[in-house]
Amino acid sequence: DVLYDFAKKNSITDQFDRLSDVLLPKLCELVICTRNRPRIWKNSIQSDGKQELGTLEIFGGDEPIDAIDVFLRGVTVDIENRHAFRQNLLGIVCQSIPCSRSVPVIYRKTIADENGTRL
Repeated sequence: DVLYDFAKKNSITDQFDRLSDVLLPKLCELVICTRNRPRIWKNSIQSDGKQELGTLEIFGGDEPIDAIDVFLRGVTVDIENRHAFRQNLLGIVCQSIPCSRSVPVIYRKTIADENGTRL
């Protein structure tokens, strides 16, 4: 996260992967690293009625709508119109980080040939 924040502050996020590949192994020798993907967005989320729903975190490489969808599936509080709430939240997130879709992935299945090789 610190490395990503540095890249963002210095407007070099397009070089983050290369920077990370070079620096992360050395940095992780000095400090404890718990993951190799940066957290690119984090915020506390409240319902329209101002009830705390939890903290939404989006990591590098994740599509924001998918992270939002997974987050909202774990929310047990009754939200009147979940679709509208999800789209409003997506609009807020997409003001800060790139979004390429507005519809979440519903189902994923790995397809393999008879030898188990992914197709």
